[in-house]
Amino acid sequence: MPLTLQIITPERVVFSVGGVESVTLPGAEGELTVLPSHAPLMTALKPGPVVVRRGGEDMDVALSGGFLEVRDDRVVVLADAAERSDEIDAARAEAARERARAALAAREGEIDLARNRTLRTINDVVQSAQAYSEQLNKRKSAIEAKKKVEFPDKPAPPALERELENIDAELARQVDLIALKKRETAAINARYDTDKQRWRELIAAKGGEPAVAARAAIEGGAPPAGDAGPYPGVTPKK
Repeated sequence: MPLTLQIITPERVVFSVGGVESVTLPGAEGELTVLPSHAPLMTALKPGPVVVRRGGEDMDVALSGGFLEVRDDRVVVLADAAERSDEIDAARAEAARERARAALAAREGEIDLARNRTLRTINDVVQSAQAYSEQLNKRKSAIEAKKKVEFPDKPAPPALERELENIDAELARQVDLIALKKRETAAINARYDTDKQRWRELIAAKGGEPAVAARAAIEGGAPPAGDAGPYPGVTPKK
């Protein structure tokens, strides 16, 4: 029994036909061919050509990636974008790449926004600790000056000495707090950088339009989408 093939994108049904003898597709693990009576299958597809054999003739479909489902001689391809060889439209393909770039930039923008919100909170704590430390140091300087003027040749009152001890202890706590927040800043930057990389790898593994757009940008010499940085605690690369 021949196959029934459907190739569907979010915008339209690119291909819907019966009587198909075979379909060769770019599987995530390598090229695969579906013949009648094929076992049920669901797998990811990477960018590449789909070759449809029908009536002894081949027709090509350019696929940007997606997912394949085979069941009961019905082959369904859910694609991010697809173009039949007899209808490839350069303008539409460019529009798809632009949408892909926008999608990638939007997701990375969300990651950057979350990063900046988190780092802003930490930065507020650091600034508060620094301002508090500055006030403590001013008070410490004032007490030490008072000791020199009022008690040059005799011990200062115990109350002054205790206040100095308390100030020193509090200054040490603020130093520890600032150091902790700097370590948190580094860890958060690393975590969000990892999130970005995972997002890019997910898109690439899926073979979606963003991956196609990224490759097209590189091959065409266009600059990649920029980050929303700079981020607190990160020194820009020169």
